Amino acid sequence: MSHWDEATALTVLCCVPEVARAPIAPLLAELDAADTVHEVGPRPGREIDGLLAGRVLVIGDDADLAAVVVRLIRKELLGAVEVAYAAVGPSVVAQRWSLPVGPRAIRLARLGDPDLTPLVCDDAGGVLIGEASLGPILGTVYLDEHKLVAGGCRALVIEPHGAQGLRVTVLYKKFGLIGRRPVIREGRAIQIGTAAAQLVADGWSRGRQVERWTYYAHTSPLRLIRGAVD
Repeated sequence: MSHWDEATALTVLCCVPEVARAPIAPLLAELDAADTVHEVGPRPGREIDGLLAGRVLVIGDDADLAAVVVRLIRKELLGAVEVAYAAVGPSVVAQRWSLPVGPRAIRLARLGDPDLTPLVCDDAGGVLIGEASLGPILGTVYLDEHKLVAGGCRALVIEPHGAQGLRVTVLYKKFGLIGRRPVIREGRAIQIGTAAAQLVADGWSRGRQVERWTYYAHTSPLRLIRGAVD
């Protein structure tokens, strides 16, 4: 059983703009009077640093959650703050980590237990919680010290995973039913050198294409609220 109970107040970071708030009204109605709601807007930054304590509930999309976790890393608070997530709209993070959506997400935020969940960081100061895709690849990809791709592939899919830290799926082009099967490997770091390719990480597409990119397993996990609640 969780050490949290119905009387426990949540620090709620609402990343949904007010003009888009109507669809999440049932979710907001589940909040307790003791919960403190902060209207922080999409992709919050350093302005939330003073709010990161105890148990924090992020209401937004996957990229909003990633932005909050970036601040936890910058302030060295991963080990001190527990993070719950109520996804608004489709969410790879919710699917990947078996998180409920809608009002049940609020109940889990209050009653669930933290689970040590692997994190992946990039060399641009970002973090990956659910999934990233990058492609097409025309170049060379290393996973740890091993060459994973030489020449090119249709796309790479990178996910936080397991003891080593990340899992990479290499997708190749298909011609009808003919083509190479995906290659799946695990490791601690991936280094990508390619002609200009599009990167989408946790549902957010970068405004410009990238030619070099690195993902690596972070040394500390995220204390994500995942425990089952009846």
